[in-house]
Amino acid sequence: MIYVFVAIDCGPLSNPTNGEVTTAKGTGVDATAVYTCNQGYECSGCQTKRTCLNTGQWNGTPATCKGRYCIYTIRNHKQIVHSLPIENENGVF
Repeated sequence: MIYVFVAIDCGPLSNPTNGEVTTAKGTGVDATAVYTCNQGYECSGCQTKRTCLNTGQWNGTPATCKGRYCIYTIRNHKQIVHSLPIENENGVF
């Protein structure tokens, strides 16, 4: 009898816009992928970790990094007077 072992690999994941995904221990079964968002962005309403399943697929869905705040600029006769971050629960002013 001959046994054949096939290494299962989920493959690389794409970085989300304004963030990145890291897989410190590769992309094989039980590997964990961790999403992080750049400064000023957050993973709102999504999971930040995914696991490679024995089916060769990552569980869950890709993360999306959304802006936490926007810049509100006060203008006075075409001259910028002051800029400050404005934040609310949706990250939109």
